[in-house]
Amino acid sequence: MTRPTLTRLAITGVGRVLPPGGGGAWFDVAAELPGRGYGRLPHAIQYLLAAANRAVADRGGLPDAGRAAAIGTNNACTAMLHAMNRTIVESDASRISPLAAPFFVVSLPAGRLAIELDVRAFAMTLTSPRTAGLDALRTGARALAAGRAGVLLAGAAEDRLPPEEPGHEHSDEGAVTLVCEDADRVPAGTAVRGYCETAAGFVGPDRPAGPVLERLWAAVADGERHLPVQAVLDDSPLGERIADWLKQRAPGAAIVRAPAGCLTPVEWVARLLGDAGVVLTAAAEGNIALCRVTPPTQPAGPTERNRQ
Repeated sequence: MTRPTLTRLAITGVGRVLPPGGGGAWFDVAAELPGRGYGRLPHAIQYLLAAANRAVADRGGLPDAGRAAAIGTNNACTAMLHAMNRTIVESDASRISPLAAPFFVVSLPAGRLAIELDVRAFAMTLTSPRTAGLDALRTGARALAAGRAGVLLAGAAEDRLPPEEPGHEHSDEGAVTLVCEDADRVPAGTAVRGYCETAAGFVGPDRPAGPVLERLWAAVADGERHLPVQAVLDDSPLGERIADWLKQRAPGAAIVRAPAGCLTPVEWVARLLGDAGVVLTAAAEGNIALCRVTPPTQPAGPTERNRQ
């Protein structure tokens, strides 16, 4: 089986907006996003804009041209959509906020970010279950390598699920945004926080997970042994099969329970920057993604741009 092609990203800015203990009134919109209208945006969009501002400040600004965005989300607007439905049923559609109404379109998280930061190369929202944040890194990396953009804002944003949704007791909340650049084209003088390479695959119903996992592992590990692994897995049959596979392939792997959403894997990528390791996540639907992180002093793969 052919190994997937990987493209190395240099992470040059990091922005996190995460609740200190989960839930509650922890986010100050006026302090993070001074100006009119921000208070009426969905919470996840507020978190995303604030995280992006922090990431851009961490880098020291963005180039004027070639800006792109790839943002993953599963539940960014779910609570808002439930509130819209209640308004329509109990009152009247005219009472829905004009600022919130457009967000019934699932592609708008990256679109709103594009408006805010003058992103013109491309802006995409990815929604694949659990892997969407890592998929944003992978898809954006390939676009950078192809010359489609010069700098990429990638990450994930989520809001807590409303009580009527399954999994609301344990759901992602907040945003992480990374400023990403082609590792071979980082401007001189730009500080690199770390590198990452991402591989993704899919396991169909009733298909063995082992061959897909081995192919992805061969791509990100590149022959190295004893890589630290942080796995974000649910208790689905696929999650259990991957946990069993890790006992053989990476016996020391740390496994955390996957919340509803796609933010936690990206948060772990951000945590690992400056160190080394692999973040692995998967969804019950069959999506699997692995992201290898390497420190700025260590090459993140073969010398050629793309590993074949």
